[in-house]
Amino acid sequence: REKIRSSSLILVEKIAFSLPKTKEGVRFLEALQTRGKVLIILQSADASVSRVFSNIPDVTVKPVHEITAYFILNADWVIMEKEAFLSLLEVWGYGGYAEYHHPSHCDGKVGPASEGEQVRFPGGPKSDQARD
Repeated sequence: REKIRSSSLILVEKIAFSLPKTKEGVRFLEALQTRGKVLIILQSADASVSRVFSNIPDVTVKPVHEITAYFILNADWVIMEKEAFLSLLEVWGYGGYAEYHHPSHCDGKVGPASEGEQVRFPGGPKSDQARD
């Protein structure tokens, strides 16, 4: 929850590169203005994406099924594919602090949520049940 509040959680549609080159990974991280330890969570293992980030210090790439609380707490920034985020919600639960709707209803924004903005995904609690 703290990562969301501090705007250090970034959801992206899909992470893929036409060329598996380190400079592509550097450009990606610079475009998102990340710094410090970065955790990239993919829906499934992808050797090409892992290769892009393998030579960049303080960047860890993991498929969602390998994620533990340690990885998230140890990172300054968490970048997740939307499908990976949905998978985490299914496994770990919603926590009861946001109202959720299907991603097809989202406005398509990518990047940190603005102050007070709710993340909306399917199956979660109603807004009157939300916690701070």
